[in-house]
Amino acid sequence: MVFICLLNKATRAELVADMIEGKYDLMRRVEQLAMLHRYVETVLPDIEPDEDRFRSLARQLKDIELARRNATESVALAQRLGLPFGDDEEWEIHIAVPLRGTEGHPLIAKNVVRLQIRPNPDWQWELSARMAERGEYSESETKNYRNDLGFPVLGRGNLHAFPTWLRQVREKNGLDFDTGAADIRVGRKRVAAKLLVQWLES
Repeated sequence: MVFICLLNKATRAELVADMIEGKYDLMRRVEQLAMLHRYVETVLPDIEPDEDRFRSLARQLKDIELARRNATESVALAQRLGLPFGDDEEWEIHIAVPLRGTEGHPLIAKNVVRLQIRPNPDWQWELSARMAERGEYSESETKNYRNDLGFPVLGRGNLHAFPTWLRQVREKNGLDFDTGAADIRVGRKRVAAKLLVQWLES
């Protein structure tokens, strides 16, 4: 229904204004505004030149979403490491760190720690490990899902400390993950990959 209203020039500006100003009692308001932002971005290319108010409201929504995105651990880490990402760029980092001596490529090997990072307020990062015949470990910024391996928990707010977490796993669990053999994927951003290598080895 909201999307239908956004397609109509006569109703879209009022609808967006009412939602931004809080005239509707929305459950999970932050997530609803994020969804509205995605719908508005879809409609924007088709608006008419005289729709200045709608264009202004769309900018407000974008600013709200950027502020939410910039408050994430993922963006904080990217800024801390000086990664060359734009303010509203959709990026994703994949890191696979194999256990020292593991055969095969880190992307498909079993004895590997994997970390995925995105600038998405609703899905910021996920850390996982699968050890042959030992079990699995997985957590995100919101919860710990599984810990058959008895690994220390990285925990919310500690994404920047991932290299330290790897050292803790070595010291407490006797598992030496080889950062020198890590597979790092950041699209075509080679500079970002080099900075991530430095971070892992810090």
